[in-house]
Amino acid sequence: MAMIEKISTRTPYDSICREPYSLSIFEKAINGDIAIVERDDIQKFTLFNKRFLDLEGRGKSSGYCLVQCIEGVCNIDSVEEFRRKLEEITRKYVNGNYMDVDPILVAKAFSQDALAFIDSYNSLQKRKPMRLYTFG
Repeated sequence: MAMIEKISTRTPYDSICREPYSLSIFEKAINGDIAIVERDDIQKFTLFNKRFLDLEGRGKSSGYCLVQCIEGVCNIDSVEEFRRKLEEITRKYVNGNYMDVDPILVAKAFSQDALAFIDSYNSLQKRKPMRLYTFG
């Protein structure tokens, strides 16, 4: 069964867009940072680019994080929509390499059918597993 971590905020989307490190989703990198590449305030999707500094001090991409914040219960329809957005982002930014995108879902709760789908999705080894968080 998928692990679900709890974060302490009532407004995860606003918090993560304002300051990505305000939630326990991301840890501050010693030699890098994350920046918003795309965001959709209606669907509450945020795409972050993870970057690090090379030996010459130039920023280099080290992958992406796609985060969606769902105000209520994440159900199977929500997960399917997230999966389609993940597929679109993966094609657009990393030539279809799912290992370069961290998928993260934040919701008040997750339905049993959504968790079953996520467990199945996470069993595929050519993709990073979906990380799940609850809030409130």
